[in-house]
Amino acid sequence: MLQPIANAIPGPSATSYTWSHSREEIVDAVEGVFSAIKDREDKEKEFLENLWEAIKTLAEVAGGALETPILLGVAAGFAPFAAIGAGYADAADEIKLQRAYVGYAHGLVMGVMMETPDNISDYFWEHRPTPNPMFEYGALIGQYYYNGGIVLGYAHGRQVFKKNLGTAFWADTKQYINDEFGDPDNGWGRREWIDFYIAASVAFRRGHITED
Repeated sequence: MLQPIANAIPGPSATSYTWSHSREEIVDAVEGVFSAIKDREDKEKEFLENLWEAIKTLAEVAGGALETPILLGVAAGFAPFAAIGAGYADAADEIKLQRAYVGYAHGLVMGVMMETPDNISDYFWEHRPTPNPMFEYGALIGQYYYNGGIVLGYAHGRQVFKKNLGTAFWADTKQYINDEFGDPDNGWGRREWIDFYIAASVAFRRGHITED
């Protein structure tokens, strides 16, 4: 089970914390998010709408019925496209590994900053898949797992903020950055915020997410 970041940070004055999970573990946790929000009879469009509603619920409700299963994980994960042809199974698994952890890291740093749903939608949410003529469902799988990663990371990040652990989170994250990223500034525009979140998410991934 993927440990929430807040559970790993010793306290508000900490400068580092021990949290290490693989990309595969994040895929499993994202499928837990799918299980937490999906009626298995939903059509794909409705499922993606429900995934976005999860972000808005997390942002608007202190706690709430949705937040607990997302934070704790769901025992039996629901995996979209489970019936895909065996010839594409390896390609599908690789796409999941490549997209879920990136979405998780983006969602996490935005959650710690208590980012708004409007900005999440504008900055990073994948509203439509990029066509992949070599693998019809590849782009759609990527969209599901990237956006699902954002939901999970955002839930974990907001918990860090709510428990007053943001300073400790950033102290640890800055240890893994190659280039300086400035402290958030109220005068920043859209591009500066996107660059900040990308740099912070890459630093987090470098320090805490393993290849296997």
